[in-house]
Amino acid sequence: MGGALIFADLLRFDGWNVDFLGTDTPNDAILEIVKSNEPDLLCLSVTLSEQVSAAAETIKIVKSAAPSTTIIVGGGAINNNGSQNSLETADYVASDPVTALKWTTERFDLGISAKTIQAMLTDLGGRIQHFRKEKGLSQQQLATASKLDRSYVSAVEHGKQNVSFATLKNLSDALDVNIVELIDD
Repeated sequence: MGGALIFADLLRFDGWNVDFLGTDTPNDAILEIVKSNEPDLLCLSVTLSEQVSAAAETIKIVKSAAPSTTIIVGGGAINNNGSQNSLETADYVASDPVTALKWTTERFDLGISAKTIQAMLTDLGGRIQHFRKEKGLSQQQLATASKLDRSYVSAVEHGKQNVSFATLKNLSDALDVNIVELIDD
């Protein structure tokens, strides 16, 4: 399951919403989630050769109920003799998480973001400053409320400081706004 978790994390880092179901999720549960969530991508992990036929059955069931859902299969059993042939109805069979992510990026025409880190930090800082001023707070008041140093808050507001998720959480709590409002364009 390590590869599946790595792939799920890679997708999350790339901005995807990911529901990680875990091992031995029955077909009816997978189908229910696919029908209710209408995902763009379903990823199946096949660690053992004995799981290949179950994965092939899952692909068949999902493709018949939700033909527009792209299905990618990966895992340790992929490189075993005949496994890829048994899973040929999947849209892609990956030998490793990085290759799977590259294929996914190409398949969904995601490309690399043209926005630089500096531009992202500048935009983030501007939104933090906007919310701070809207609330009538000084930098020192925001720093105190978010348990940060005032000079750190100033650097963030001017796009000169990288921030962690913990810092974003502290700032969003102090500003009484959702983190999404701080990072969303």
